[in-house]
Amino acid sequence: MYYLPDLDFETNFKNLQTRFPQIANDIQFDRLIPDTIDSFYHQLDEKAKDFDNDGRGKSYREAQIDFMVRHVGIEKLFDLVAPNNQAKDLTSNHKIIDILGGNGVLAKCFNKLFPNNNLTILTSDISASMIQDALANGLLAFRQPAHKIFTYDNVFDGSIIAYGMHHLDDPIRCCRESWRILKYGGKIVIHDFEIGSNVDKWFREIVDKYSITRHNFRHFTKADFTKFLTEAGFHSVTVDKIFDPFCSKDLASHVQKMYGLKLTKDEVWDLINRYFGTYKLNNEAAVQKYFIMPRFALVGVGTK
Repeated sequence: MYYLPDLDFETNFKNLQTRFPQIANDIQFDRLIPDTIDSFYHQLDEKAKDFDNDGRGKSYREAQIDFMVRHVGIEKLFDLVAPNNQAKDLTSNHKIIDILGGNGVLAKCFNKLFPNNNLTILTSDISASMIQDALANGLLAFRQPAHKIFTYDNVFDGSIIAYGMHHLDDPIRCCRESWRILKYGGKIVIHDFEIGSNVDKWFREIVDKYSITRHNFRHFTKADFTKFLTEAGFHSVTVDKIFDPFCSKDLASHVQKMYGLKLTKDEVWDLINRYFGTYKLNNEAAVQKYFIMPRFALVGVGTK
């Protein structure tokens, strides 16, 4: 049964049972109908074209080699999803699912920030090439869409839907699916960018114009996020902004690859400064200069 271009479903599941039994035991097989698995994953291939090798997947993965570029915002997401709002206290006793996980940037970043915590993070995505890359890097990863997670109810302590919520066809349905798989008392964190912000303008005016995959997607308002979470059944809902900058020694190159921009590095640098401004952060210990591209993201938090 097809799963990835170089990996069938049965072999993948055996690997999962061997390396990550704590998640393999949570897979709900009656959500996986054998006769439909081939067509299901081939449909995901079509859906994920923008982030596979036919789109900007290759350049995106090259940008993510430095997976700490967004570490400020990523750490804040883990703070928000933690029971006591402290990422450092998430341990092997907790299970977190990264719903739009790509090739595992959030998991890699958390493990770098907190190398001794042994937190179970399931990287989830629909893109074959992203999941292949995550598996090749030894991460716990499973290919599945945000609206259909293949686990039992009440499995995870936290769910993060970040850096791509605008790609979801039905955000409320996806939030309801997170509600289903979360334990009671578990938290969801949703993340995107606010309509009218400089990041929103960047996507509409630069990425949509110059990216090889364009960007014809609507971003969100605070009212949108409140609606998504309350209609999905969450309580104690809050919506706020977090500081979510890019921090890189080669900022223009990172942004160019991240968005698959058909522009030179000099052109990208000029646009970054026009839309965001930049500043330098000197790291005296490493004798390195990091360039900061300041961004603010919209985040919603709810509890099951």
